Amino acid sequence: MLRALAKLFSIAPGEGRKTALLYSLHLVFYLGLMWGDAARETLFLSAWSADDLALVFVAYAVLGFIIGLAYAFVADRISNGLLLKIIMGVMVVWLISVRILLETNGGPRGAVYPYFYLAYSAFRDLATMHILTYINDFYDTRAAKRALPLMLSAGIAGGRWRVSPRPCSTVCLGWKTRR
Repeated sequence: MLRALAKLFSIAPGEGRKTALLYSLHLVFYLGLMWGDAARETLFLSAWSADDLALVFVAYAVLGFIIGLAYAFVADRISNGLLLKIIMGVMVVWLISVRILLETNGGPRGAVYPYFYLAYSAFRDLATMHILTYINDFYDTRAAKRALPLMLSAGIAGGRWRVSPRPCSTVCLGWKTRR
């Protein structure tokens, strides 16, 4: 059974565990991105108008350019594993700051909403770019051509789980939980 799956997904001998781990990492990453996208839009539009998005888009263009320059500067100087840990650590600190700001400055037209929108958008793009680079490190060029389509399918699966009306336990494990 496992040999047939490995052949179906073009997984080379000895790469099964690594591929499963990286697929799981990518799946959880994209599931989080989908939830973040929904939260970003909902939070912003609950306190600010859609007309205010124009200013946020301009600010994001500037912020995205600056983050792209910073990433290009450090990308070759730090290992991809360490850089992924740094990005995730900064994101955790940022999420804590968002939670604090929601309590202190979360009223109508509160500053937390554009802050969340801008920072989430920047982190989403940076993390997406880097996680693909990180996964690519595990494969040579030929193996990457086989593995990346499978890894990218995790993004499709993560996006599907976000929009599924069923609890994750039903989708993942096939049973309904009693409440």
